[in-house]
Amino acid sequence: MDEVTRQAYLGSMGIQSYFPRYILPAAKQSEQCEWPALIKQENNFRSGLSDLKESLERDSVVSTKALDKATDIPAEQVKSKSAGEAEEIRFQLAMVHINNEILVLALLPYMQASNALNTTQKQLVNNIFNAFFEMPVNLNLDIKPFRWPFSEAPHVEKSTSAAKASLAAYLQQLQKKFAFNRLLIMGEKIAPLLGTENDYEIIVCRSLDEMLKMPQLKREVWQQLNKKFQID
Repeated sequence: MDEVTRQAYLGSMGIQSYFPRYILPAAKQSEQCEWPALIKQENNFRSGLSDLKESLERDSVVSTKALDKATDIPAEQVKSKSAGEAEEIRFQLAMVHINNEILVLALLPYMQASNALNTTQKQLVNNIFNAFFEMPVNLNLDIKPFRWPFSEAPHVEKSTSAAKASLAAYLQQLQKKFAFNRLLIMGEKIAPLLGTENDYEIIVCRSLDEMLKMPQLKREVWQQLNKKFQID
């Protein structure tokens, strides 16, 4: 590559050339450059770079549009996918049969290792209902709990609508077996999954975990249930 072209490339890349002021001992004789020609060639080179830049920018715009077009998803599909993903729900419920009148659905953390009430939760339920009835209650904790989704397999439906239908079917089976007329939901988040047309009264209050974490909520639940059960 000749010196003029080299200098033009270096200048375009922002590299400043070094020219010694003094001749070093045993140094090779330097070649004299024609700076006017260099300037002219550099201008030509810069012009060529500008044309190349414009060409690359045009190609980039075309490529970007082509990529956007190739990956474009109709708005309806995007909306549908987002809605489907937002519908997914996960929870588990422990069932407690209090007596012939009341069945309790206690919302548990989905990630809780056991889908049954732990010792502290059992004691709290026992204390609540022993305060409502003259005779000590005999809690039936042997009812199979409800966990949603049934499996995390990709093909298993996990939507809210499917959960609502499955829970309704399960409660129908429980009502035939226990004939309760009041369903106490301990966990407000689960209330929207219950239908409005039922043969039993639905009562919704705080979850057991909420009351255990914030004991002041026990008073709120007591006042709420006291009105429902009409206890003096």
